[in-house]
Amino acid sequence: MRNLWVGVMVLLCVGLLPASAQRKADPSAAFKTDPLALALKHDTVYVGKSLRAKVSENALREMASKAPKDRLVKLAVVNQLPESGKSFGSRDSYTRALHKALNLGRGALIIVTDKGISASTNGLAPYRISSLVQQDAQAVHQDPVQGLDRLLTDIYDAM
Repeated sequence: MRNLWVGVMVLLCVGLLPASAQRKADPSAAFKTDPLALALKHDTVYVGKSLRAKVSENALREMASKAPKDRLVKLAVVNQLPESGKSFGSRDSYTRALHKALNLGRGALIIVTDKGISASTNGLAPYRISSLVQQDAQAVHQDPVQGLDRLLTDIYDAM
């Protein structure tokens, strides 16, 4: 009887594994309702409402428009990531996943929040991008437009 019980438990566990694997959500599915992802899908720049008086959206848009066609630039300056960003675990992971979802390839996505800066491009290794972000972080926080211009220049020069 005990062997039968163990056999039933094993079958149940094995039978439930595929169901539990199917329930695990794909993080990129979060982008279907993510307000930042939706905004950047249709535009090159997004500045959070509370930051619009401090950060010139037009200046960022002009900067992004100067990028080569094969290296599109998308920029976001926000206080924090949307709630859906939590499923990615970190701002860097969110940025890399959004870069991929937006199909930017060798283009660049840069997201600035109160807690830091993240960037992604297929043209550089993540460790190299992190190094450039650290190098230019102070400039970005002092003057987002000039700092982001400097960071983009450094990223494209390194490519």
